[in-house]
Amino acid sequence: MKKEFGTFRVVLFSFLNNLSLFILKFIVFLLSGSAAIFSESLHSLSDTVNQLLLIYGVKSSKRKDIFLFPFGRGKEQYFWSLIVAFLFIGFSGLLSFGEGLIKMQHEYVLKEVPLLYSILIVSFFMDGSVLLYTTRTMGHKFPSLRVLRSLRETRDSTILVAFLEDFSSIIGISIAFIGIFLTNIMKSSIFDSIASISIGLLLITVGVLMVDITKDLIVGRGLSRNEIRTIVNIIKKYPEINKIIDIKGVYMGPSTVILGIDLNFRDGLSTEKIEDIIDNIENEIKNQLPHVKNIYIEAEE
Repeated sequence: MKKEFGTFRVVLFSFLNNLSLFILKFIVFLLSGSAAIFSESLHSLSDTVNQLLLIYGVKSSKRKDIFLFPFGRGKEQYFWSLIVAFLFIGFSGLLSFGEGLIKMQHEYVLKEVPLLYSILIVSFFMDGSVLLYTTRTMGHKFPSLRVLRSLRETRDSTILVAFLEDFSSIIGISIAFIGIFLTNIMKSSIFDSIASISIGLLLITVGVLMVDITKDLIVGRGLSRNEIRTIVNIIKKYPEINKIIDIKGVYMGPSTVILGIDLNFRDGLSTEKIEDIIDNIENEIKNQLPHVKNIYIEAEE
C-alpha cells in the first residue's frame, strides 16, 4: 500500500505541475506567437490529461471483484498507461510536429521575448523538481539500483510513464530555449519552427517507447532478475531441496505477482516435512517480496 501511495503522489504532483505550466505556457504563446512555446503548451496539456488518466487507472485498479477478476484489476493501470502513450504520440507529438511545419512556411517575428525566456526558466525548475521527486520515489522502491537500471526492473507502468513524461519535458524545454535563442540571434523564425518540429519528434519517440514497455506489461511480463535471485537464495537455504526445477512468475499489476515454483526434494522426506518447508518458503518470499500475493509450490520428482 505504501508503494502504491508513493506512485499516486508522483502522479498527483505531476498533474498539478503540468496544469499550472499549461496555463502559463499557453498565455505566453498567445502573446508571443512562438511555435516552440505552442508545442510546449501542447506538451503540458497532454501531460495534464495523461496524469488524469493515470490517476483514474490507479483508482480503478483498486476495485475488487473476486468472481470476474480473482487476481485483481491491477492490469488496468497498464491499459491506461498504454492509452497515455498513444495520446503522447497522436496528440502532443503530431500536433507539435505539424505546427512547426506550418510555421516554417513563412517568416514571423517573436514578441515578448523576455517573457519567453522567463516561462522557459520557470518551466525548467518546475519540471525539474517533479522529475527529481519522481526519481527519488523510484530510488526508494529500488534502493540498490541506479535510475536507468530501475527503469528496466520496475513493473509499475504508472511511475514509469510519469518519469518519461518528466524527463521529456526537460529535454523539450531545452530544445525550445535553443530554438528561441537562435531565432533572436539569427533574426530568422526558422529556428523556432525547427524547435517545434524537434519537440514533436521527441514526443513521438517517447510515446513509441511507452507503447513498447506497456505492451509487454499487458501481455504478461515476468519477474525481474533481482526478484528471481531473491527467490533462489531463499530456496537454497533448505538442504532438503535437491534442485529448483522451474520458477515462473507474472505480474497481474504493479503490486500483484502470481508465482509458481517446481522443486525436487530429497528422497525419504515425509509429506508433513515437505509441507512445512513449502510453508516456510512461501512466508519468506512474501516477507521479502510483499507484492508476490499468490504462490504455488509443487514437489516434483
